[in-house]
Amino acid sequence: MNPAFGKTGPLRTPIPSPSRTLARTAVILAAYAVLASAALAVVPSAWAALPVLGCAFILSGFLNAGHDCVHSTHFGAAWWDRIAGAVWCTLILVNFTIYRRQHLVHHRFPATAGDSEEHVQFASLHSYLYAQSGVGFWMSIFRRIVRTWQGELPASINSPLWARAARIDNLVISLWLATCGAATLWQTRAMFIAYWLPLLLYPAFVLFFSLAEHFDLADEQMPWPRARNVRSNAVVRFFQWHANYHAVHHRRPALPAFALQSAHGADTERVDPLETSYLAFHFRLARRLVLSAPV
Repeated sequence: MNPAFGKTGPLRTPIPSPSRTLARTAVILAAYAVLASAALAVVPSAWAALPVLGCAFILSGFLNAGHDCVHSTHFGAAWWDRIAGAVWCTLILVNFTIYRRQHLVHHRFPATAGDSEEHVQFASLHSYLYAQSGVGFWMSIFRRIVRTWQGELPASINSPLWARAARIDNLVISLWLATCGAATLWQTRAMFIAYWLPLLLYPAFVLFFSLAEHFDLADEQMPWPRARNVRSNAVVRFFQWHANYHAVHHRRPALPAFALQSAHGADTERVDPLETSYLAFHFRLARRLVLSAPV
């Protein structure tokens, strides 16, 4: 079936809603403030770990908000989405321009040769756990900051305009780090609990949610777009900007986040891979790696 058409004709593409985006943003930031305050209120109790993890989970959704800005489905205006994307991504130390250009390459070649995203495979349960820990993610983030300062940019940054934008984003990230460092000298406990710890942990959530998107779908026999939808609960859908409907997004990247669930339900002819939940996906993968381990 043509992804632009349903059973009865062309699918209407809802336009981005700035009011919906601002309302969701307000709820997300308020939830983060509440959790951070709760963590500060109970520290040094071990119970502080729960709201800290909640903050890390919320931070992981910032990347999906930036992702929507890549596709101009956040506010629906290029300049506003550029600013919003840079803000969302700077807070989690991601260069928005580089992410944007790399992600658009990924949409051209999802899970095929030429894809800008690595086709991950795991040789063992240990390699899976290491990859999901976020250590490699952070190494990549800081390597990118240093290389951008050195003028080493990925092939997708193929014009002076994009190179300038990437350097500006890198400068903003560096200034943000310097500002947070200064704030930490002033309010060490608050910054450590409310920002640095969630920041350290958020990549584990990003990797947990993103692995299912294309894993094991890099097969020439798999139909385009070689992406997977995942059923999930309302909390995950809300804070992750409905990124669980990843195959729907690849078929219709112009859809704003709030429309992905409806589009998934309306496409009764879909043949995309569908996972019952993120936990089920990871449980089956971990079980497969354990059973395939040499005795």
